[in-house]
Amino acid sequence: MSLPRVESQAPAGPEPPPGGWTGGIRTGTVLVVEDDSGVRRFASRVLGAAGYAVLTAPDGAAAIEIAKAVHVQMLLTDMVMPGLSGRDVAARITALQPGIRVLYMSGHTEKGIVHDGVLVPGVHFLAKPFTAEALLAAVDAAVPQAIFE
Repeated sequence: MSLPRVESQAPAGPEPPPGGWTGGIRTGTVLVVEDDSGVRRFASRVLGAAGYAVLTAPDGAAAIEIAKAVHVQMLLTDMVMPGLSGRDVAARITALQPGIRVLYMSGHTEKGIVHDGVLVPGVHFLAKPFTAEALLAAVDAAVPQAIFE
């Protein structure tokens, strides 16, 4: 048995970008703080391909030094890192750059992170591992494009 052939009613257009964002190219600067080089590279490539300027740091101390020198609109930080935790990094960078948006990421479950008091309700969180689409959707949710314009 064969299925009937269906002709397309309209020509196929370009696919929308992943993450459901349908505006123009994304803009702004995102600081990615992650001790795992593979995750750091992946996040940097995805965000860069989406149009963001991306700065990276392997730890909290390096991130703070970057934030002293460069204005960023968003901080994407791992929660659990050697040295400073993501929460400590966010507190210090927020003191340097009030109004910066923060998106936390962790391989620990969101439920566990929130339950242990690491995050308060309403804080943006991305569970690892994540896809490119999930990363962009989380960034879009955490950072309204209006602050980049």
